[in-house]
Amino acid sequence: MHCRNTFGSTAALLSMIVLLMHRQARSSDWPQFRGPTHDGVAEKGALTLWPAAGPKKLWSANVGSGCADVVIANGKLFAYGNNGNDVDDKAGKANQDIIYCFDAEIGKELWKQSYDALFLRVSDAGGPNATPAADDACVVTLSKAGIARCHDAATGKLLWTRDFPTERKLDLTKIRTTFQYGGVASSPVIINNIVFVCGNGLDKKTGVNVYKTKSPADR
Repeated sequence: MHCRNTFGSTAALLSMIVLLMHRQARSSDWPQFRGPTHDGVAEKGALTLWPAAGPKKLWSANVGSGCADVVIANGKLFAYGNNGNDVDDKAGKANQDIIYCFDAEIGKELWKQSYDALFLRVSDAGGPNATPAADDACVVTLSKAGIARCHDAATGKLLWTRDFPTERKLDLTKIRTTFQYGGVASSPVIINNIVFVCGNGLDKKTGVNVYKTKSPADR
């Protein structure tokens, strides 16, 4: 799988080339950061010989800028990027983080949702840092500003939102708008009915805490 430029090109492309495999998931699933078992390993035999010119590109789509990888679950490919640039940020323009859902086989866009968000380029890239997590029911994203959102995988409907910095009484008003702020980069993980993100275990359906770790503000 060739993903978009992780150094933040504003014309980044994702190219669906081959569906990765793992024995504990459907053969087409790569549902979270570093795959089904979080080790970056696909099932042996998924692709043993690469053509000299590389695998055939089946489709491509412009999904904006960011460091988030694409994920695949139940025949759907999810991508997460920002449509802005440095110039817009400096001008105070509200760019958008966009969550895309495509048919993984043919690249047809099934839905997308967008939210106002600064591009916030730092030393690596602008746009989201964290890779989404997905399963049959939902897809969970985490923005550079620390806002988690859960969308219905089939329709894109927003199911719940959590703003962790605000909840933990962390004043990010200034650093969220500066180029010194690297941003939140904790890729969520879904295990059964729990979403693990930013030191929290959340009920997947409601976003309510099953547990959470303590922050300095809690002590």
